[in-house]
Amino acid sequence: MKGFFQNYPYLWASLLSLFVFVTLSVLLLRKDHRNTVIFSGLVNSTAFVFLIHLEGVYWSPVRLGHRLLGMEDVICSFMVAAMAWFAVALVLGNRITYTFRVEVWIKRFISLAGASVALFLLLCQIGWSGMTALVVTCLSVGSTTLWWRRDLWPLALAGTLIFPLLYLLVVKIDFWIWPRFVEQWNAAGPWGRGYWGIPLGEIAWSVVFGLYWPLFTGHIFDISLKRHLSQSAPVVGIGRHIRSALTPLARRPSRSSSA
Repeated sequence: MKGFFQNYPYLWASLLSLFVFVTLSVLLLRKDHRNTVIFSGLVNSTAFVFLIHLEGVYWSPVRLGHRLLGMEDVICSFMVAAMAWFAVALVLGNRITYTFRVEVWIKRFISLAGASVALFLLLCQIGWSGMTALVVTCLSVGSTTLWWRRDLWPLALAGTLIFPLLYLLVVKIDFWIWPRFVEQWNAAGPWGRGYWGIPLGEIAWSVVFGLYWPLFTGHIFDISLKRHLSQSAPVVGIGRHIRSALTPLARRPSRSSSA
């Protein structure tokens, strides 16, 4: 069993991260945010097939059955999207309002996902590497969506700042648990070079995905942001106790105001 655990770090790292962030969502987020974490992950999990364009050039992870694609890719695709929305909901949950409508969701999903896939495949077709195409696609579609939906800029800001920190922390922990996991990246390629022990591609992708995915989710789920913070908490359970502990500190008057 120990050998199976050590020989398949991609599988176990994806499962561990999935368990952690789903559990944190249950403990810290209210129901509508938890649902969106799950739905967001399910939407992105359909894109796992495009990871084939990273195979061999950017990395060559060991999968069950030694296939080019596997359940690990589905789990990882779900996990990163769930993690991204978890980060945004944890910070902006009080301001987020959901007005989900099926007809709007279908129309926006087809248009935005279609544009993303078309650009990514076009860049791959003209000879760009899969990781370069992925980074450019996330940056281009994310920036265009931000221009179109300027009202969602807090989602983009929160995602760009928080998701990379969370994701790269997870990667560092993965490399600590499985020290040889990093060898499955192509260190000779431009995106596989390590910085602070993490491949450059993971760093760059985490930043642009932090921009892209919250905007993607916010747009297709027809999310709006309140101008002022709501009195209702975005967190429940343990999160509510944390907020209760911090509230007296936030209400304590400053020296300048008391003066």
